[in-house]
Amino acid sequence: MVASTAAATASMIAPDPVLAPQAEVQAPPVREVTRPAPQAPLVIVRKPVEAPPAPASSGNAVPAAKPPAALTGPTPVRKGPKAPKAKPAPAPKPEKSKERRKEAEKRERKHRRHSKRITRRAASLDLKDGERVSLSIEGWSRFRRATLVVTNYRVALIARVSPRIRWIPLEEVSTVSRRWRGTWSVLLAAPTEVLTLQKSKGQMLASFQELLDSEVREARTAGSQRHHPDITQEWCDRATMVWDSRLQRILLWVRRRPVLSLVFLVVCAAGAFYLTSVLTSFFSPVR
Repeated sequence: MVASTAAATASMIAPDPVLAPQAEVQAPPVREVTRPAPQAPLVIVRKPVEAPPAPASSGNAVPAAKPPAALTGPTPVRKGPKAPKAKPAPAPKPEKSKERRKEAEKRERKHRRHSKRITRRAASLDLKDGERVSLSIEGWSRFRRATLVVTNYRVALIARVSPRIRWIPLEEVSTVSRRWRGTWSVLLAAPTEVLTLQKSKGQMLASFQELLDSEVREARTAGSQRHHPDITQEWCDRATMVWDSRLQRILLWVRRRPVLSLVFLVVCAAGAFYLTSVLTSFFSPVR
């Protein structure tokens, strides 16, 4: 017992054993890592998964579906904008060209016929030396077809039915007016003559009136060469005959007032009808 106690005490008093120094742990050597050289960017191309081959079967087999198209593809290379190409002019349609050609031929034929008629009218007018036709228009004059012709010396009205030619020298025209009397009419007045022409197209008459006004103003300017001695002498002789004849003066008054003349004709027709009915009832046998 005493021995065990002494041993324990000795173990407690004994100094701690000296630990031998451990060897220093050396760190592993650092290895230099070499980086690979830069390469081109990696492009991933996805390919569709191929469908497994269809098993061989009888004729009722359903055909395999087509593989879907690739979702993505290689990046397209963008190019600069292309220069716009000049488009050729569209060729005219043959139908329209034919119609235009027919219309042009129709206008040419109409103009040719009109020029022939004017030539015949001018021949009937007995043109003087140096006289030429500058304007012409066709229409109606008091229920008769007529043509109004303007030359460099005078303006003439040529009627077709019961042919008669009446004219006024340009320097003697005192009035050029356009009025509405059931239809558009142009009135040309002089001291001893009145010319009227009716036409349904008022715009055409308006343009004709403007041209005729310019012709009259030019003929009335001082020193103008728009008169002929033979025409002037013939006009003076006709004016003398009109003023010396009572019937001619009455006809001139009627021509200046066409509305009154129309009223007079209506009254005369009504009076003739009434007189005819009275005479018929008077001479009819009494039953």
